[in-house]
Amino acid sequence: MTTQTVYTFKWRCYIHHLLVNDVSGWIQLLQLWSQILVKCIIKQILVPLCQCWLESVSKNSLSDKLDSVRQQLQLKLVKSLKEYRNLYIVQHRIGGRLIYPESLRYLPLYILALCKSLALCGGYADVSLDEHCAAGFSMMILPARRLLNFIYPSLYRLDEALAVEPDMIDGALKRLPLTLQCLDTAGLYLLDDGFTFLVWLGRMLQPELMNDILGVSLSNFPDLSKIQLRECDNNHSRNFMAVLRALRERDSSCYQLPRVVRQGEQPREGFLLLSNLVEDQMTGTSSYMDWILQIHRQMRSSG
Repeated sequence: MTTQTVYTFKWRCYIHHLLVNDVSGWIQLLQLWSQILVKCIIKQILVPLCQCWLESVSKNSLSDKLDSVRQQLQLKLVKSLKEYRNLYIVQHRIGGRLIYPESLRYLPLYILALCKSLALCGGYADVSLDEHCAAGFSMMILPARRLLNFIYPSLYRLDEALAVEPDMIDGALKRLPLTLQCLDTAGLYLLDDGFTFLVWLGRMLQPELMNDILGVSLSNFPDLSKIQLRECDNNHSRNFMAVLRALRERDSSCYQLPRVVRQGEQPREGFLLLSNLVEDQMTGTSSYMDWILQIHRQMRSSG
């Protein structure tokens, strides 16, 4: 018996119980619905659409097929939010608001990130076939938690966290939204997608802090792609390596290798960092704000 069959059976039994015994139990029904949807969302939405994408790779018109998959993702999101709205509106007056269960508050953001991922973004001329295949394969084999971190990487500011005591560093790391507005030119940031640690050096970052972490002076070592980070004999470097160890210990199934890029270093900054800022508007794609407004309009227009 599959997981989906078990959830479906429990769902039907619970509906029957509520209809026979307690009409007011619809509130509990909504809570159960959201819990089941959270458990099924990866298998029912993300994975099937990844499989649909893999089938589309063998077709001649790759860009058209990818666009079709992105539209399917958006349609499934609109339908799922509309279903929840129709159930919830029985007990509450909500007007024209966009509502969803608390456990799914990030679902629109994850769907947007999936549409902008290497597996589904652009077309044949924008991303190479090898990159499409590699990203699609990774998405299909990753467990749910790592999949979400892969399509929406974790962004941390480190220059402030390095000033605290070593045993408090893990608690000082605060995840930031993936938008250019969160990047300070005087800051040190780390992007973790589950496979790689990308260290971003702001243009105005203090030279002393930069040299302590890198172990070399940038004036003597201009090619950051060849830098190998190691622990040096200073507090900044020790705390920085402690941060990397703390993040790796959160998931021991993968060992992320660090890469370093500096603000304004093109084209490396573009494809290593800027392409991961999924909440910003990119070429041919919407920002997160525009995406939410579009979803809201589609829900209202569909009745």
